[in-house]
Amino acid sequence: MIKKVVLALGLGVFLAAGTVAQAGVAADATCKDAKLKGMGSDSLNLLKAFGANIKTGNTAKLTSDISKAQSKMTKAFTKAEFAGSGAPKGCDTTDDVDEIEAKVEAFTEDVLDELEP
Repeated sequence: MIKKVVLALGLGVFLAAGTVAQAGVAADATCKDAKLKGMGSDSLNLLKAFGANIKTGNTAKLTSDISKAQSKMTKAFTKAEFAGSGAPKGCDTTDDVDEIEAKVEAFTEDVLDELEP
């Protein structure tokens, strides 16, 4: 019983601390969060595109799906870095979408290479 009470109190303190930390989140942390989510979606979309192409062999659709994935990532990075008016949002890094996209593509190629016999 004592363990349960201590655990509940510890969990309560942890949750309260998380709530306080969220209120004071730095702009760059929000930016990084948005960029990581955009990069993750791009990775997923690229791998799905190649997976679908393996089954169908439709290279035109593959090219289109790759383009869509890249476009979504660019939009996500732009939205993370700039407000609708074009004013910066406080990201420590900007204009890094091409470098990150290249890393996502390299990751995708590595995965595809591992799947080859």
